[in-house]
Amino acid sequence: MIIQALEKRKDSGGFAGILEDFRKYPNKEPDAKFYFEHDGLICHVKRNFTGTWCGYVDTRSAPEMLKNLSPHGGVTFTKGDRIGFDCNHFGDFCPLDLLIFPLASPLGEYRDYNFVVDETKKLAEEVQARKKK
Repeated sequence: MIIQALEKRKDSGGFAGILEDFRKYPNKEPDAKFYFEHDGLICHVKRNFTGTWCGYVDTRSAPEMLKNLSPHGGVTFTKGDRIGFDCNHFGDFCPLDLLIFPLASPLGEYRDYNFVVDETKKLAEEVQARKKK
C-alpha cells in the first residue's frame, strides 16, 4: 500500500533513490492488523495512517496500575483497559513524510514490524509485572 502510493509520486530523479532505500521495508512486512497472545495478555500491532507501526496491549487492569509504563516513545493511547504506543516520534522515520516531502531525505530510524512486536511483548511483560506487585 505505502510503496504503491510512493511510486505514484516518483516524478523526480532524487526521489527514485529514496524510494529504493525505503522499498526494502514495507514490501517485506505485513500491512494489516495482527493479534497475538503474550504473557497471558492479548496484544496487537497495526500500521496507522502515517505508515508507522503501533502496538497495543489489552491489560485487564485498573488505569491507575498503568501509570509510568515505558514502551517505545511512551504510552500514547489509552482506552478502557487497552494501552498502546506508536513509532512516530522524534528520531523515528515516518513513511508519510516521503509523500508530503518527496525530495527530502528520510530522517530517523524506521521502526519495523519486528521492532513493534518486540516492544509490544515488553509492554505486556511490564503490565504483568505491575499486576504481581
